[in-house]
Amino acid sequence: MSVSLRPSTRLLGWVLLCLGLLLGCGEDAPPQQFSPPPLLPDAVASTVLLTPSRQLVANGEDRGEITVFVKDEDGAPMAGRTVAVAVSGEGNVVSQPGRTDEAGVAVGFVVSTRGGVKRVTASVAAEGGSVVLVSQPTFTFASPVAARLEFSASVVDGSAGARLPTLEVRFMDEDGRLVADATAPVTLSLPVNPEGAVLEGTLTVTPVNGIARFGDLLVRKAVVGRRLVASSPGVADAILDSFNVLPGTPASLEVEGLEAVAVAGTQRSAQVTVRDASGNVVTTYRGTLGLLATDASASLPLAHAFTPQDMGRFTFTGITLNRAGSHQLTVRDVDVSMLSTQRTVGVVAGAASVLAITRAPSSASVRGELSQVTVELHDAHGNVALVGAPQVTLALEEGAPLVGVTQLAPVDGVARFTGLRVDSDGDYHLLATASGLTQARSQALSITDDIPPAQPTLALGTPGTDSVTLTWTAVGDDDLLGRATAQSLRYSVSPIVTAANFDAATPVAGVGAPAEPGTAESATIGTLTPQQTYHAALRVTDNRGNTALSNVLAFQTQSNDVTQVAFTPQPASGTAGQPLAEVVVSLLNPQGDVVTASTLPVTLSLVGGADFEPVQVSAVAGVARFTNLVIEEAGTYRFVATANGLTTQSEEFAIDAAAPAELVLTGLSSTVAAGDESTVTVTVVDAFGNPVRNFTGAVALTSTDPDAVLPASHTFTTQDEGVHTFGDPVVLVTAGLQRVTATGASQLTGFLETQVTSGAAHHLALEGLPAEVEAGSEHVLTLGVRDAFDNVVTGYTGIVELESSDAQAEFPLTLDFAAPNAGQLTFTAALKSAGTHTLTVSESDGDLSVEVETEVTAGPAVSMLLSVATPMPTVGQPVNVTVTLQDAYENPASGYRGTVEVRVDQDPGATLPAPFTFTEASAGVHVFSVTFSESDTMTVSAEDTQDPALTASQEVNVLDAPPSPVRPVRTPPRR
Repeated sequence: MSVSLRPSTRLLGWVLLCLGLLLGCGEDAPPQQFSPPPLLPDAVASTVLLTPSRQLVANGEDRGEITVFVKDEDGAPMAGRTVAVAVSGEGNVVSQPGRTDEAGVAVGFVVSTRGGVKRVTASVAAEGGSVVLVSQPTFTFASPVAARLEFSASVVDGSAGARLPTLEVRFMDEDGRLVADATAPVTLSLPVNPEGAVLEGTLTVTPVNGIARFGDLLVRKAVVGRRLVASSPGVADAILDSFNVLPGTPASLEVEGLEAVAVAGTQRSAQVTVRDASGNVVTTYRGTLGLLATDASASLPLAHAFTPQDMGRFTFTGITLNRAGSHQLTVRDVDVSMLSTQRTVGVVAGAASVLAITRAPSSASVRGELSQVTVELHDAHGNVALVGAPQVTLALEEGAPLVGVTQLAPVDGVARFTGLRVDSDGDYHLLATASGLTQARSQALSITDDIPPAQPTLALGTPGTDSVTLTWTAVGDDDLLGRATAQSLRYSVSPIVTAANFDAATPVAGVGAPAEPGTAESATIGTLTPQQTYHAALRVTDNRGNTALSNVLAFQTQSNDVTQVAFTPQPASGTAGQPLAEVVVSLLNPQGDVVTASTLPVTLSLVGGADFEPVQVSAVAGVARFTNLVIEEAGTYRFVATANGLTTQSEEFAIDAAAPAELVLTGLSSTVAAGDESTVTVTVVDAFGNPVRNFTGAVALTSTDPDAVLPASHTFTTQDEGVHTFGDPVVLVTAGLQRVTATGASQLTGFLETQVTSGAAHHLALEGLPAEVEAGSEHVLTLGVRDAFDNVVTGYTGIVELESSDAQAEFPLTLDFAAPNAGQLTFTAALKSAGTHTLTVSESDGDLSVEVETEVTAGPAVSMLLSVATPMPTVGQPVNVTVTLQDAYENPASGYRGTVEVRVDQDPGATLPAPFTFTEASAGVHVFSVTFSESDTMTVSAEDTQDPALTASQEVNVLDAPPSPVRPVRTPPRR
């Protein structure tokens, strides 16, 4: 703490001290010697002087001088004393006085950046504590007036979507000094902003100590070389000329210009753009992108390592998919798996060029029906060309006849041959031919004569008392075809079950060689024993030794006791596929009594049942019992019983349908045109195809065609009797094999398939031109003729004409659709003039047309143009020099980012502009200002500082400045 004593107080202290010493001393003791007390600075006598006396400016530079005079109580200067000063208030910078000189003087200084009255307090170091001087004068600092704002940095770079570096804006006076007292709010803005970037965060900040700090700014859209403006009321704005927000880290890939559908083997192109999370093009991307495709036969371009010239965009060319269908094309960064994207692309077959037998039997029986032979019309890549011409002809390469329909028009590129046969055995090859296409040859087809004769059917003719006549219809050598080689009729009293039984039976004499198939034949067996049951069978042999054994017919000679046969009782009704109740046939005498001694064989057949095989049972005690009889077709029937020439017919009985097993759809033809209406009927049937007339349940239709128009579901009633025709039509619109499915409860279902063909030509579709293309870049475009449902009209033929708003564009002037093109053509187009342009395709003799639009951007700079505003400028007068960078097609190279320097070599004193680095805003053009210092013929040159090949010049004739006008001298009038 500081100590300050008044002079009178100190004097009194000295007196008391001396008195104490006198009283305490003995007479004999020598007097003690005391050192004088240290001198202390006098707080009153010492003073502080401030200069200058004027008001100071609080600008951190206007300095106030603090002079401290340190004295003792007697007013004597005190040298070597350490003096410290303190100045009240904020914003002060004090230079301490230090030690006093011989005159007891120490001098310090103060500057301040904050206005106000500042009190100066001086203290002098002393034993026991510093002495604070009573003299405490004041300086008055006046705050400077802020005249303008100033950014603390001249360049600010940031990343899109990330917080920008903290920006500082300072209030400055006219002399460029900080005005710390400024408190007006500061606001940031991007006034010229063609990119549409938005400055986010706290845009208005109150300054602290004259500095406004913006720490949470964010811009999501990349901008380069834009002006950032700071403004505050009453002061000039601050402008940051180089405000750059660069793209962020790569986050996604954008694919443009990739044709959605193209012909197999067509080279496609795709422009890939690397974007950050905010959608900006990452012009700084230097990774490597590669392509993958689900088409294993695809030909893809090599991976591309991005360069600075790519500016985040690259067009892959030569993307070739060969396999028809839908495929996935993946673009990915080879090192960063998360940076990838997929596109679904379609491939359609090209023109048919070759035939292929894709299904054919390897063996068959002579005269037997071959299994289906399928011939496909393929393009050069093995895809089925969906065409309906030319016709396909099928034959045997070896020249033998191929019987059946051997010429068909393909349906969507496929010809399906059925019902064919070969009538002679041997080894053959099927040969498929069509006009203009490469033929196809099948694998070996082995035809074997392994078809036996058809089974002959023996029937009982007229029985006699000791003989019977048996009848049959002649069968063929191979089933019912060709004349068989031999036949043998035999009989026995024992059943003929095996071949051995037949061989042991008695041959019937007089049976000759088989007649032509279908001929009625008969034979009589004599010397038979009455009431004896015999069994007979006929064996037919073909030229290869194949045999067929007839049914075994049981018979007896005529019985005079049995005069009638009767059903006892009448047959009962039943259910399809279920065994009927036992059917009983009785053998009766004239009185109607059962002839219990009779064992006559009884044959039971069905009236109206084509698939019912007659059944023969020998009577037991005059009664023949038929069990396990099954009829699969629902309806009303009668049985016919025959015994020994006697016949009777039963009363009608009914066979009802079994439980519902399937839904049967009808009404949809095998081929329909897209958009055609089809009336569809659904029938509920049992396992044997009988309509279930008592079915009651809901049935709905669905389709594999996602755009199909289908009628609403229907709930069956008993009035429907298992059959319903939908009132609304079925309309299929998507080309290709489509299925319509009917579905009911309990997995009750059924379907119909049809080939949907394209309808009439409705519009043209042009694909493959990206929304933005570089001038001169070639693109493979696909032109398709589509029906009203956007299916390719595969049968379209005609000529179309092409035109463009770009006079420099290159493309074919006409395209000729032929049948093999299957409604699609590809061609190459290159647009060259920068700007928005269209490409139009129109029918030569029709109304169909299509127009696509794209933005053509300039390519890389390859040349430079220089233009001086006037060819005869004047010395001392600024003249504009326009430098334009051009691509190969004379478009301003808007993507040019080089630096250009302007020179006038003949005029060293000319005022020249600084080299200029082109930005996005420059759009390939910049205007320089040049001022000539000499009159002469000069050459103004411009050159890229890194690429001397980019240069241009113009010669000008610089004129002297005109002389100043001479004022006329007025002569004063005479007086």
